Amino acid sequence: MTKFDKEWCTDTFQSGKTNCITGDKGGGKTHFAVWMITALIQLGFEVYTNILFKKCTGVDENGRKQFVEAYPLHVTKVVSLTDLIKKICKNLLINPYQRSVFFWDEIQNSLSAYDWNTELFKALIKFISVSRKFGLDDYKNKINGGLCVVVMSPSFYRGIPAGIREELDNAFLKDEELYEWFMRNYPDGRFYNLKELVFYKHGRRNILDDRTIGEPLEVGTCSLCDERNCKVGEYVYSQKAFGFLEFGSFDNGKEMKLKDFQDFLGYASLYLPEDLPEKILEYLKGDKQEEKTESITTKDLIKTEFYNDTKLTLKGLAKKYKTSYQNVCNIHADFLREKEELLTN
Repeated sequence: MTKFDKEWCTDTFQSGKTNCITGDKGGGKTHFAVWMITALIQLGFEVYTNILFKKCTGVDENGRKQFVEAYPLHVTKVVSLTDLIKKICKNLLINPYQRSVFFWDEIQNSLSAYDWNTELFKALIKFISVSRKFGLDDYKNKINGGLCVVVMSPSFYRGIPAGIREELDNAFLKDEELYEWFMRNYPDGRFYNLKELVFYKHGRRNILDDRTIGEPLEVGTCSLCDERNCKVGEYVYSQKAFGFLEFGSFDNGKEMKLKDFQDFLGYASLYLPEDLPEKILEYLKGDKQEEKTESITTKDLIKTEFYNDTKLTLKGLAKKYKTSYQNVCNIHADFLREKEELLTN
């Protein structure tokens, strides 16, 4: 069996990694995720999720427990991608060395097959690829700041898009067939039930190989999973509901514009993460007057570079003028159109 300890947990949910939890409906995927959330909080991680939590507020006259939606310390509810980015960056302003994990439950309900070919989905893949930059490294205390993404779905192939499957570093499988195999091949297999086991696969080659089943990992219990014994003032996760996470949350007048998100991702790809929180919060403010004035000046300067046959690459220009790579690409396209028109006339 895989040994569950602090070192394994820290490595598996290290910043920049992408994990998945899949398996049968009702097989204990969310139970396992909440158990992991408990362990991660104790290790100093911040957790963002659309898994719903509630707090026991008392007992009614019929002896039934009363709950309200509420979240434990270091667990933050998110309702959209822009909400996730905003909350991560606000926390980074307080603690730039933050280690965080995003648990995206029921991803198949947020992403349809149509979404897999959109510009927004491409931006999501880019976001996952730069997730390690959402936090600084504290070398003195051996802490790698950044974000780990965990997606959850009943189906590995139908629920998790190919673009995300290709990014996976670890997979956790809650599967009836694997459990039956474990019962037959492990001497003490009969002492476990399905909810007490998860099968862990490490490495992209193993994850995508259906012939490998992974190593069994024993799932423990925690107070956040035990609604029956939950006392007044304690928290548990809601087993009968999940929070829908809005995927297409751009360009609706209230959230960040998709182009701003793409610009931010281009900025994150090129630059160090020290000023990323301020940059993204700047995009979220919605006040673009100053930025427009700056971008006009920058646009003119970059166009001048093109007219003077600059030796710099597009990425080099983006770095020189402290703008996004995508912005430079757009300016270059405008330059080529203008040049073509001049030649035509």
